Amino acid sequence: MSPDNSSTPLVLQAESLAKSFKTPRGPLDVLTNVTLSVSAGECVSIRGESGSGKTTLLQILGGLDRASSGELSWNGEQVSGRSNAFLATRRARWLGYVFQSYHLVPELSALENVILAARIAGQSTKVTTPKARELLARVGLEHRIQHLPSQLSGGECQRVALARALINKPRLILADEPTGNLDERTGEDIMALLLNLAKSEGVALVLVTHNSDFARRAERQLFLRRGELCSALETGES
Repeated sequence: MSPDNSSTPLVLQAESLAKSFKTPRGPLDVLTNVTLSVSAGECVSIRGESGSGKTTLLQILGGLDRASSGELSWNGEQVSGRSNAFLATRRARWLGYVFQSYHLVPELSALENVILAARIAGQSTKVTTPKARELLARVGLEHRIQHLPSQLSGGECQRVALARALINKPRLILADEPTGNLDERTGEDIMALLLNLAKSEGVALVLVTHNSDFARRAERQLFLRRGELCSALETGES
């Protein structure tokens, strides 16, 4: 599915992505023909039934998995078929990822977890430490920056993950069920924070969520059905 405004630069473009897995009973086709373009600053939500391939799709879009076929471009640069080292370098510099299970390093403090993402992108600790402190303050953790993940609540861990996703000033954030492990009230707070941060930073956001209320806050709502992306109008849902 493509955005309406063709004059806006594209930060993500996927063409005819397919993904199959080998099983004892033969190939399992999870994605069959996924085409998606995301413009700079745009927010897109993706819903689908459990097992429809939403997480697989997001991992492919973020270069954490590879499609069986199809083409993928980041920020106008073809990345399909490139080496893992190339993907890791590009991903660290321009893409932020928010996982359902946070994926924080347990031995590192909140501040160190955010700084680590910047160090992976090649930035010095001296330069990034003030930026990391500022981001943690923006997500309401200015008094918790030295705490380990085990000393933080689930909502606080996800706030650290949001700060980490933004530390390298990405063009795009991919969020995979970012409220899935949180209670309703905390999930609402995290979703509002994610949407506000993406908007204020001018960052494009692709949000995978099962929550229809959260999905409706996106500028475009898409559904993953039988391996393809469909719009709300095509599915009759809203």
